[in-house]
Amino acid sequence: MQTLVRWSALFALTIFPSFARAQSGPPHAVTLTEVLQRARENPPAILAALATLQRTQAQEQYARGTYIPRFTVEAGSGIGYADQPYLTKENRASLQKFSQEPVPPTAQSTTQQTFGRANLDIPVLDLGRHYAVKAAHMNSDAQRSAYSAAQRSATNAGAELYMRSLAALALVEDARLTLERRTSQHDAISGLVRAGLRPSVDATRAQIEVIAAGFALQTREIEVSATGASLAAAMGNDPTQPVVAATFDDGVLPAPLPPLEASVRAVELRPEIKQLESNVASKRADHQAAIGARLPTVGLQAIGNVARVSLYHGDGVEGRTLAGSGSVYMRWAALDPTIWRRANVTRGAIEEAQRQLEATLLAVRVEVVDAAYQVQRTRAMLDQATQVLAAAEAARTAQNERYRAGVASLLDLLDAESIEQSARRQRIEAERDQRIARVRLLAACGTIGELTK
Repeated sequence: MQTLVRWSALFALTIFPSFARAQSGPPHAVTLTEVLQRARENPPAILAALATLQRTQAQEQYARGTYIPRFTVEAGSGIGYADQPYLTKENRASLQKFSQEPVPPTAQSTTQQTFGRANLDIPVLDLGRHYAVKAAHMNSDAQRSAYSAAQRSATNAGAELYMRSLAALALVEDARLTLERRTSQHDAISGLVRAGLRPSVDATRAQIEVIAAGFALQTREIEVSATGASLAAAMGNDPTQPVVAATFDDGVLPAPLPPLEASVRAVELRPEIKQLESNVASKRADHQAAIGARLPTVGLQAIGNVARVSLYHGDGVEGRTLAGSGSVYMRWAALDPTIWRRANVTRGAIEEAQRQLEATLLAVRVEVVDAAYQVQRTRAMLDQATQVLAAAEAARTAQNERYRAGVASLLDLLDAESIEQSARRQRIEAERDQRIARVRLLAACGTIGELTK
């Protein structure tokens, strides 16, 4: 039985970790600033939001193109054939009296016709066009805020994963410390057993603790790789090439704001709110454009024509013809029901966008207030975990001395060791939760981007 236990320990501590390291290789260490900068620029979701922004900006430029006068040119050439009467019966009879040849009843001709046309249209007064351009501009602003919102979410996710990577590394060190202590403890107990001061079952029990600590270390190392893969993906990199967090100074994070001040900052800075405000303004401009479409439009128009006719056969007129005209026009869709009913749709869209804005405002305020209180809760839990760890370390030291003196059992010693180990882990997790809570508060306030500066 003891031989089997030792072989299991050898497999857990030597073969599998070495195989894992050979597969993955040493990960690249990244700083928080590097993570946030790459998370704002590289992930596909950010690039998709940027592409959408560029499309809406192009749509705005397209809408502004309606201010430019429309100038069209047309040219062509073709063959024409005509067969038409050119004299009444009475006139033909009169003409026949003075002609030796019979007078034909129709005039036939074959011609080549070459023409060119130019049309200049300048809309002068068009309220619908003005508000349509304004709506396109506000829609572009809304998408710009949506792009910023996507960056905020990406940087928040990257920062949280960075904090989890830090905690995963700390838990590996903690597991490694536990393994060292369990190994040292097993060696000391084995010596006491050989000296006849302790029963052999104590050595076997200590060996089991060594095996458990070895597998715990293996699990923590896998968690580092898994967290590093998620962190790499958050940066827009290949998740099969994981990274790890570099050392971190908590002083980089600004002091957390109280709930009221954090709520005010969030309303002022959150891009989601700016996006919906621009969306409301865009819907209002759409409604004004719908109203403007009911009104007449006034403009200037100039038309020029040039044509040349070459007679191939028959009777007809050939030569060049020039013509031109200029006018002031008014167009009014007086009886188009789709135009007159469109305003009802756009009015409803304004109401819908306004309600969405109000709902988002409340959701943001709830989110940021909850994040502010979560910072306070995690701060209290971190203080508690720190004090519990100090007490557990003292208890472990005392029980270790009592066991060596022979006045405490192995179970008492292992119980103290487990409590101290659990306290160390809880202290690391509490510090992780505190850092994540502070990052989430920054993201909720819309100020997480300041960490990249």
